[in-house]
Amino acid sequence: MKKQYIMMNGYEFEEHSYYVVEASMSNGNPIFQDIFYTGFLTGKNNTPGGYNGLLKSHTEFHNLYYMKIIRKIDSNIDNNQRMVKDVLLEDYPEYVL
Repeated sequence: MKKQYIMMNGYEFEEHSYYVVEASMSNGNPIFQDIFYTGFLTGKNNTPGGYNGLLKSHTEFHNLYYMKIIRKIDSNIDNNQRMVKDVLLEDYPEYVL
């Protein structure tokens, strides 16, 4: 693994979570903003190890030179795993024919 500078900024990685980050691939590359998905925390010291990466640049954690977490993105939704029909009947009956 190449040398990495990961600035957690008071956060801890959580599995299957999204973070707004600033990142760079090497010392000679500019820093850019992206969204990072953690995937599974199977890496060294509970770091992202599988199915992770930056969404825009398609770069995995082990290929990053620098990353600073700016904030965690709340990706919870109220109707997770519910059927659309049930949500419409309960919350929007005027739209159901």
